[in-house]
Amino acid sequence: MRVILASSSKQRQEIFKMIGIKYDIITSNVEEKSNAIEPDKYVEELSLNKAKSVSNQINDKAIIIAADTIIYKDGKKYEKPKTKEEAYNNLKELSGSKNSAYTGITILDLYKGKCLLLQK
Repeated sequence: MRVILASSSKQRQEIFKMIGIKYDIITSNVEEKSNAIEPDKYVEELSLNKAKSVSNQINDKAIIIAADTIIYKDGKKYEKPKTKEEAYNNLKELSGSKNSAYTGITILDLYKGKCLLLQK
């Protein structure tokens, strides 16, 4: 059974290695945008889009696992920063205050034609 991690994230790869799952990496080629306002729906939609993008890149059966994570504070979404300056500013804004992390996970089983959406 082929398992595909739809991410180049070193942290996600490390999780797979820790639990002993053999996997291939295929990253999505979809733009990470969503019209969803609620953070839980936002990460669900992005993870689903990533999984679908990877499924369109392969010609065989597989289980595709995709995820998206954001930090949310006072109505603002903080995604992976694109520059060191953005990372610094994000940390400065988030420092010393309460915020929430949201992760959406999609498991797309092309063997059985099933899709599971999770968010935490």
